[in-house]
Amino acid sequence: MAILLSDLISATQNQYRLEVLAGGDQLSVPVSWVHLVEDAAVAPYFWGGELVITTGVSQSGEDWLITLAQGLLDWQVSGIIVNSGRYIQEISPAVIAFYNEHHLPLITMPWEIHLSEVIKDYCMRIVMGGQNDAAIARAILQAIESPTQEDSYLPALSSYYNTEGTFQTIAFRLDFPEGTEVNRRLQAADILRTLLGRTVEKFSFLRHEKFYLLVLNDAPKALAEEAVQQIIQRCARHTPPLPVHIGIGTQVAGARNMVHSYRRARAAGRMADYFNLRLVRYREMGIYQLLFTAEDPDVLGEYCQDCLGVLEEYDRRHDGCLVETLYYDLLLGGSIKEMAAAMYTHRNTVNYRMRKVRSLLGTDLNDADERTRYRMAFYIKDILEKQAKKYERKEGPSLRGPHSHE
Repeated sequence: MAILLSDLISATQNQYRLEVLAGGDQLSVPVSWVHLVEDAAVAPYFWGGELVITTGVSQSGEDWLITLAQGLLDWQVSGIIVNSGRYIQEISPAVIAFYNEHHLPLITMPWEIHLSEVIKDYCMRIVMGGQNDAAIARAILQAIESPTQEDSYLPALSSYYNTEGTFQTIAFRLDFPEGTEVNRRLQAADILRTLLGRTVEKFSFLRHEKFYLLVLNDAPKALAEEAVQQIIQRCARHTPPLPVHIGIGTQVAGARNMVHSYRRARAAGRMADYFNLRLVRYREMGIYQLLFTAEDPDVLGEYCQDCLGVLEEYDRRHDGCLVETLYYDLLLGGSIKEMAAAMYTHRNTVNYRMRKVRSLLGTDLNDADERTRYRMAFYIKDILEKQAKKYERKEGPSLRGPHSHE
């Protein structure tokens, strides 16, 4: 598990004579590394979760610590330790109030403590915590890829998680501007990881396939929604704003069922990405649960071909529009008048085309089950065509789908 600021303080408070002056409500945040910082200008190089140590050697003015914090806040540092006693003699009530207001831990350590010893000690602890994190991430991947092989993942998960408790997965994609360097992408993800650490107590954050995954254990459902809003708000503050597409899976009981929450989160995330939506909850997907959960795209293609293939072949051979005619028939409930208006075609022509459609399909299309079957085929056709074009979002959702998804 990631090392928390509270862990470092608890383990070394007496040794390094640490005193928490402000932000005591935000000590349960992960620490990614330790840096000696005297100027906030280095903040853009941070990855999130850094613990800052400062001596104030370059300070100007008694409220310099406020200026430092203002430059670091948006980079999700975990806290600031002041090596006080030489350059910083005392910390004013205004500084303490500022740190409390912004929930940023402010800790003092006397000048006599050797910084090199502290930094080395903390970095070693962080490395050990990172190794534990990596082991848990591997176990999660095993749980969602090989759920029946419980012996390969339950022991590792049980060291951190309540494996008999509840699990919920959130899957999201970040749309980085074209040409964004890999390091900048990783930096943005790590900043989000640290931000989530301020919201959620027990979680794992990892990358799998095309999604970032947030896995929650024994978390109230409201907490998942809060975490999602934190992601959305932080991405909006990114420069430039970073579009994000999020899918929330259902909450399941036990680590053995984690795979179900993952698959549902991924399906919701795929739908959010496809329709260019910020957020989709699996439980609200309706019929799209079936379409976006399908693991084998060939099955969907075969279904679509079985339903519409004969009409598509006729249109190719005769430069016709029977597929379009059937679509409007399903969309408009079979009203010839409305179909003629929508297709800018005479009613007699529409009647002729519909007779041809019924003849080729071998059905009168009066049965509700039959009409549902063909409506489903249009949903699938729309999705497969968009996937083939690699989600050309600039065009927006195709009108071939019977429903709007704005």
